[in-house]
Amino acid sequence: MTKLVTLEIGDGDFETGFKVTVRIGEEGEHPSVAFSGRLPAAPTIQDDYQCWQNRYLKLDKGLRARVCHGQAGNTVKLTVQCKDSATVFKDAFKNWLTSPDEDFQSMRERLCQHLEDKSTQIRVLIQTEDTQLKKLPWHEWDLFADTYTNAEVAVGATKFDKPRDIDTSEQLRILVILGNSEGIDTGPDRQTLEDIRSSQVHIKFLVEPNRADISNELWKENWNILCFSGHSSSQGKTGQISINRTDSLTIKELKDGLREAIKRGLQLAIFNSCDGLKLAEDLADLNIPLVIFMREPVMDKVAHAFLKGFLDEFSKGESLYLAVRHARERLIGLGYDNEFPGSRWLPVIFQNPAVKPPTWKDLKGLPKPPNPYRSLSPFREEDSEYFFGRENVILTLQNLVEKQQVVTVLGASSSGKSSVVYAGLVPRLRQQKQWLIAHFRPQSNPFYQLAQVLVPLLHTDKQTQSQELTPVAKALYEGQINLSQTVQDIAKIHVNKQFLLIVDQFEELYTSNPEDVQHRFIDQLLQAIKATSQQNAWENLPQFTLLITLRADFLGKVLGYAPFANLLAAINDRRKVPNDIKLGPMVKEGLKDAIEKPAEKQGVTIETGLTDRILQDLGQAPGNLSLLEFALAQLWKSMSKGIIAHKDYDAIGGIKQAIAKYANDFYETLAPKEQATLRRIMVELVRPGEGTEDTRQVATRRQIGEENWPIVIRLADKRLLVTGRDKDTKQDTVELVHEALIHHWKLLKDWMNENRKALIIKDDIETAAKEWEAHGKSKHDLLQGTKLNIAEDYLRKLRLNKS
Repeated sequence: MTKLVTLEIGDGDFETGFKVTVRIGEEGEHPSVAFSGRLPAAPTIQDDYQCWQNRYLKLDKGLRARVCHGQAGNTVKLTVQCKDSATVFKDAFKNWLTSPDEDFQSMRERLCQHLEDKSTQIRVLIQTEDTQLKKLPWHEWDLFADTYTNAEVAVGATKFDKPRDIDTSEQLRILVILGNSEGIDTGPDRQTLEDIRSSQVHIKFLVEPNRADISNELWKENWNILCFSGHSSSQGKTGQISINRTDSLTIKELKDGLREAIKRGLQLAIFNSCDGLKLAEDLADLNIPLVIFMREPVMDKVAHAFLKGFLDEFSKGESLYLAVRHARERLIGLGYDNEFPGSRWLPVIFQNPAVKPPTWKDLKGLPKPPNPYRSLSPFREEDSEYFFGRENVILTLQNLVEKQQVVTVLGASSSGKSSVVYAGLVPRLRQQKQWLIAHFRPQSNPFYQLAQVLVPLLHTDKQTQSQELTPVAKALYEGQINLSQTVQDIAKIHVNKQFLLIVDQFEELYTSNPEDVQHRFIDQLLQAIKATSQQNAWENLPQFTLLITLRADFLGKVLGYAPFANLLAAINDRRKVPNDIKLGPMVKEGLKDAIEKPAEKQGVTIETGLTDRILQDLGQAPGNLSLLEFALAQLWKSMSKGIIAHKDYDAIGGIKQAIAKYANDFYETLAPKEQATLRRIMVELVRPGEGTEDTRQVATRRQIGEENWPIVIRLADKRLLVTGRDKDTKQDTVELVHEALIHHWKLLKDWMNENRKALIIKDDIETAAKEWEAHGKSKHDLLQGTKLNIAEDYLRKLRLNKS
C-alpha cells in the first residue's frame, strides 16, 4: 500500500517562514491524519538558488533552450564554480529542513511518527501557489532522500478540479512532438520511444510540425501520453515550446485541443525540454492529471538519459513516482551531476492532487478478457464454462440419451438446440468416460460427412484415413457397407464404450439433398438402430445412440417417411419414455443467467438495470436467443473499464435492431455494383420454404461465381458468412453464419420475397439435377412436360436479366 503525504504550504515568505497543513493517509483514501505546522525562515535560500542557477546556465553545453548564454571562460573553472554554488545551496536547503525551530521539529516528529515503515512507498505532494517554492528540489529533504528511500516528491497547485473518469483502450497511445532541434539532438529521445513501441503501444511522431498538425492530432485521436522533445522556455507568466525553426506555441494557444485530448484520455505530459514550470502550470489549469518537466534549462545528454531511465522503469511496471526517482538517481551514477552540478534536481512531477497517478498498465488499459458470448455461432464444447440458463434441459436430455436409442432435440430456429447439445450435454457425458462421441452436419453430402467422423474411429493412421474417406462414403451411399456393421467394428476397437452419433441440423438432409439420398441415408441410420437394439435388448443402456437436432417445422418431413416414423414409435412404446425433448423459450431466470454469468466469470460488470432492459426488449418469442447472443457479443466489443453500459446498448440499436444495423452498416459501405453482388450472393444462400420457413443453404464457389468471391471474403471477415471447403469435391463453400439474418435483416427478407417464385423454380431444377446425377444420368429422369416448360422459361428470363 502506498502512503500519500500532502504538505499544503500557505501564507508566509522566506523571511518569516510559511504555514503548513500536513495530511497523511493511504493512497486513494481520505487522509487519516491532519495537523498544522510551520516551515522556519530561510532568508538566504533564494539568493543561494539564484547563485547556483546563474553559474549553471554559464556552462551552456547543449542546453535545450533557444537562447545561448555563451561560455565565459574556462570550462573546468566554470564547472568548479557551479559545483561550489550547488553545494552551498544544497547545504542551506538541508539546514532549513533540519532546523531546530521548535514548531518545525514538532511537525517533523509527527510526520515521522505516522511514517513508521521505512520500506513503504510514499508519495509526497507539495501544494503551493508560490513559484519559487515549486522550483526548489524538495526530494533533497533528508527525510525523503535518506530515511524514506521509497519516497518521491511532486509539486501541485492548491486550486484544482478532478478530471472526468477516463476510458482506457487496449492500446497505449503516445503522441511525440520532436520540435526545433537546432543545436541539439532529439534522435536519442526518438530511439528511446521506438524501443518501447509494440502491438500494445502505438506511437506517432510529429517532426518539427506546424501548429495545424499538432491541433489535428489532439482533436482527432485519443492519446494517453504527450511527449515533447526540443527547445522550450518560460517567459513571464507563460511557457512556450519551439515546434520548428520559425514557430513557437504556448499551451494557451493549444488549450482547446489539449482540453479535448484530456477529456478523451490524455493523462501524462512529458516535457523533456528546458524550463518547463510554466508549461506545467498552464496544463494544470486544464486539469491534466500529471506533467513531468525540467525546472531549469537542461543539457541535451541529461535530457536523453533521464527520458530513457524513466521510460525503462515505468514501462516495466515501476510506479511513476519511483520511476522518476530512479531515473534522477541514475544521472548521478552516469556522472552527469559532476559534469553539470545540480542537474539531478531538474526533473519534477507536477500532480493534480485529485488524481491517483496511473501505472503503465493503467494507461494502456487491461486487455479485454475473451468474449464469452458466441454472437451468431452456437456454443461449442470448449465454451461450456460460459453456457448458462438451460441446466434443467441438459439434465433431462442426459437422462434421455442414457436410456433411449434415438433422441430428437426439437426447437424453433435460433432456440439454442446445438448449444444445448455441444456445450451442455457433451461435456457432461465426457466426464463419465464411457462415451464415444462423434458429430456432424448432413449438408449437401451426408454420406461423406458421416464417413468423416466414422473413419477416424476405425483407423488411427492419418494417411489411411485420407485414403478411406471417399470409398467409405460411396460404399455407405450404395449400401455396400452397412452402418450397423461399422458400429459393431467401432465397438470392437473401443471396448466398453457407448457410441453416441450426433447429427446436428438434421433439416439440412431435406433442404440440401434429393429424396433418394434422404431415404438411403435414413435407412442406414435405421439399420444401425435396429441391429444394436436387438443385440442389446436385455441391457438397460444402449450400445449405440443416435441424437439429432431438428427444427420443429421439419418434423412433418421426418415423420413423412414411414420407416423412420414407425421405428420412433416402436422405440417409444418399448422404452416407455419419450424420445424427444422440445426446446421452448428460455425462462426469465435462465435468460438472466445467460446474460450476467458469462460476464461475471470474466470479471466484467453489467450496469445496473441493463439486464432488465434487455429482457424487456427481448420478449419471449421463440428463436430470440441468437439475437440476444449477437447483441451481447457487440456490447462486449464496445465496453470500457470492465463495464457494459446503457450507452453501449443504445449505440448498437438494442436487441431488435443490433443485427440489422450491423448488416446494414456494412451494406452501406459498398459501392452500388458491390451492393448488387451482395444481394445475389445472399439470396443464393437461402432456400425458400414451401410450407416451412426459409432456411440457409451451402453454396460452392462455382455457384457464387469467381468474380463475386471477393465480396464473400469481405462478408466472412464481418462474420456474416462462413466459408469452408468440401473435402470430397475440393471446392470452397460458403453459407450464412446464422438463420437469424433471414428472419431479422429486413433487406434480405425483402430480396427473398421479391424473388421467391424464381428461387423456388431454381431450387426445383437443382434438386432434379441432383436426382438425375444420382440415378446414373438416365434420360428417363430428365425434366419433361410442364416441369421442362417451367425450367426453360426460368432460364430464358435469367438470361434476359443478366444481359
